[in-house]
Amino acid sequence: PVLLALSRIRRWLGLGISLVIWVGANATHINAPTMSGNGWYFNPLTWQLLFALGVYIGMRKGRSLETRALPDSRVLLWIAIAYLVFSLLYCAPWQQIPVPEIRRFRLFPDNLLGDIEKTHESGWRLLHVLCLAYVTTRLAPARSDWLDRPWARRLIALGESSLMMFVLASIASIMASIVLTLSGGGKLYEFLASAVGLMLLLVVGNL
Repeated sequence: PVLLALSRIRRWLGLGISLVIWVGANATHINAPTMSGNGWYFNPLTWQLLFALGVYIGMRKGRSLETRALPDSRVLLWIAIAYLVFSLLYCAPWQQIPVPEIRRFRLFPDNLLGDIEKTHESGWRLLHVLCLAYVTTRLAPARSDWLDRPWARRLIALGESSLMMFVLASIASIMASIVLTLSGGGKLYEFLASAVGLMLLLVVGNL
């Protein structure tokens, strides 16, 4: 509510304050307290910037499908794609494959970018989200015909209720962790927990 109120005064005001909080929390690693004393895994003082960016872009675009919320630039598009490709190669997700020859293969040293931790939403991670959003809006504009298909509408409904979906997913994640701990875990249980969680989000998001 505070963010929306500030953004109604000036679109940049809410985003500016949010950015200051993000910078301060990253510089000091201040986190919201928890009972364990370790702080939140997703620090709300830093991750709130994503919500602020969403509010800013949404208010800039308004309700018109003709208004572009982000600049239409082929140069920016290719820069964003290049960064996404670099991110994939840098993170080297294939290292999760239990094959020694594959796990050892890495193009870039893992300390090249310094701190990219998820908890405090580092600048590299924020840039990754922004690039994903830009590429998506350019390659899947609002008037795309396939967005009217039933399966696409169900996914869109999740995004339209993103805050509720975030809260529900957080609760479901805690419950799944308890179930996996009690069951002893295993790949099958992890897959089933993920599948059930996804179905829960789809059902609730489309009520």
